[in-house]
Amino acid sequence: GFEVLGVSMDEDGWAAVRPFVKDMQINYRVLLGDDRTADSYGGLEALPTTFIIDRDGRIASTHVGVADKKDFEDVIDQLLAQRATTRNSRPVMFAGLAGMGAASHAGR
Repeated sequence: GFEVLGVSMDEDGWAAVRPFVKDMQINYRVLLGDDRTADSYGGLEALPTTFIIDRDGRIASTHVGVADKKDFEDVIDQLLAQRATTRNSRPVMFAGLAGMGAASHAGR
């Protein structure tokens, strides 16, 4: 399977995130992260940063900067096709996350 989660690092919290989720019509779950969250992923160089996590909870790919689906299609297809653990990836601890489904934030 495949799941998309958004993690906002916005210091203003839900007051800033809820309107953005609604305006952008985000249809996936959005969470709030903190410094512990960033540290769980080895730190963040810049925002946005996209991590593709494999089924074993390991970082399989990292992309820093704005991207579109073409930037991720190949790695996602490969991960969906494979069953083995990626050798050069590392486990991710999901610390410091708080959130609920985007539909709740968008008033749907």
